[in-house]
Amino acid sequence: MIFCSYSSVIFTTLEAALKAKHHETFWIKARSAPRSGVEYFDLLSAIHTRNPVDGQFERLLDSGSITVDHEVCGGLTFGAHERGPAFKAERQRIGELFRGIPREYELQ
Repeated sequence: MIFCSYSSVIFTTLEAALKAKHHETFWIKARSAPRSGVEYFDLLSAIHTRNPVDGQFERLLDSGSITVDHEVCGGLTFGAHERGPAFKAERQRIGELFRGIPREYELQ
């Protein structure tokens, strides 16, 4: 695992973006279900979260519970282009990012 040192300005910016994008979010778990050559998704569950907690993003990133993938898309025909960073949190740790107890709904 590669560790980097980030400034507090970067974390302030990332936490502001987290608050703006995920003020209230449903995290969906689904299973791919191909039918007659067409891909469908069966929704299995959803976790409802609200209001990110200051400082938790940095702590979870430092602990390795949140990871960063840098996404690049494309191919030989159209060339590659960047989609930017994608932050991924361990499912069992998502609740630590938000105030209150996340509500989980079974959808099946």
